[in-house]
Amino acid sequence: MILDANTEIRLTYPEELLKEIIDSGTNGVSITLTDPKAYGERAFTDALQDLLSYDRHIASHSNLLQKATCVADIDRATAEGHLAISYQFQNTTPIQKDLSRTELFYHLGVRSIQLTYNYQNYVGSGCRDRQDGGVSTFGVELIERMNEIGMLVDVSHAGMATMADAVEVSKQPIIISHTACQSVHPHIRNTTDENLRAVAEKGGVIG
Repeated sequence: MILDANTEIRLTYPEELLKEIIDSGTNGVSITLTDPKAYGERAFTDALQDLLSYDRHIASHSNLLQKATCVADIDRATAEGHLAISYQFQNTTPIQKDLSRTELFYHLGVRSIQLTYNYQNYVGSGCRDRQDGGVSTFGVELIERMNEIGMLVDVSHAGMATMADAVEVSKQPIIISHTACQSVHPHIRNTTDENLRAVAEKGGVIG
């Protein structure tokens, strides 16, 4: 089983390219809906529009693509030679400070949300912030809500204190969908050994 936890399947990709992706042995991909740099209500409306666009795209390419909201969907897509597509956000900005939107997006098929994207938001600090204040009170509430409904918490692009807080707060395993090891290659987007181990020890996955 080969899953790509952070990739693109653009609406402009020709069928030949989609077939090549499937032929490569890739079983499922998680695609980012809406620009993670969008803030305010634009992030919410853009996310809804992207959801609608991708739902239509998958339906019109049902010979190759299948929307996946659970493991059984991935298994079925694999058995049928299709590519399983799951939805994620790379920022919590589509939620703003309305926790009910978490359930809304879950019911529409979003299965993973990244807490921050480089910079501070309502939930916590990003990896490019001068100071890292950790997970906010609202962030704790959001993580708890995501745990309750079965949505995956992703801490890619987060500051190290925010990441460590999220691991501690979450009652479920979390993911760093795309990063690398800070001690091997120092970079603002990479993760400390301490946090990599903390995620793994709680049953999480690093991509």
